[in-house]
Amino acid sequence: MDCFMFVRIEMRTGEGGSRMAMKIRGAKKPVNWRFIIFALLVLFVFVIAQTVYFVESSLRPTFIKVAEEKTRHIATEAINGSISERISEDTNYSRLIDLKTSSAGKVTAGYFNMVEAARIQNEVTKSIEGVLQSLQEKKMYIPLGQAAGSSLLSQLGPDIPVEIEPVGNVKSDIGWETQERGINQVIHTLYLDITVHTSVIVPFTTTPSEVKTKVPIAYVFLVGDVPQMVFNAKGETVGQTTSSSQIPMPSIQLPNLNDQGDEEASQDTSATPDEGDGE
Repeated sequence: MDCFMFVRIEMRTGEGGSRMAMKIRGAKKPVNWRFIIFALLVLFVFVIAQTVYFVESSLRPTFIKVAEEKTRHIATEAINGSISERISEDTNYSRLIDLKTSSAGKVTAGYFNMVEAARIQNEVTKSIEGVLQSLQEKKMYIPLGQAAGSSLLSQLGPDIPVEIEPVGNVKSDIGWETQERGINQVIHTLYLDITVHTSVIVPFTTTPSEVKTKVPIAYVFLVGDVPQMVFNAKGETVGQTTSSSQIPMPSIQLPNLNDQGDEEASQDTSATPDEGDGE
């Protein structure tokens, strides 16, 4: 780069007369615009990166929570639909429930056929695994605005892809529960407790998720004889009783004292002649 020299001559007049001053100054260097543009570009990228990091760190937990809830809802609906379809097609309730009756024709007991229940459990587990594989191939999209928590912004922003990936095997257990309904009325429910472990995959992160659902597969409703009177813990009658529902008091016969007196008098009179004869 060529440099130019500038010479400036100044004439100054003072008390001692005029004097000439000569000042030599170097030329100004041209501005390096490339360096300035590069520095501004680096600053712009830094500001953008900090903004993206702040927004991501603030919205990521909320977005992951929204993605987990949506994937859990979709997985639960798919699992329940698969279970209901499988049970309605292959279940024979006459083999699943065995009822015992008395000589009068009343149901005295009900039993679940656990072998048949285990077969249903195996079929349902296989069906759920197939449903999860179909969900793995399906990709969902959630607008980024849903993470803001505002209904106005819920449909704004880019669509973020979300995937569901099953982790491990499907866990299913057979359980039953008993509920009382009224007096001497009991409902026994046989159900399948399904637990599925999945992973919610969003860009740059993977979050584990768990889907639990309980699906009833059989009911047994047993109705016993209703007692005429019901008492609480204090011995008080619960509810109103009618004349037809009252329990008759057993009859108690007391001995007649007059009859006993007559018997004793007769015994005394019978003993008196014997004493006279003896004399």
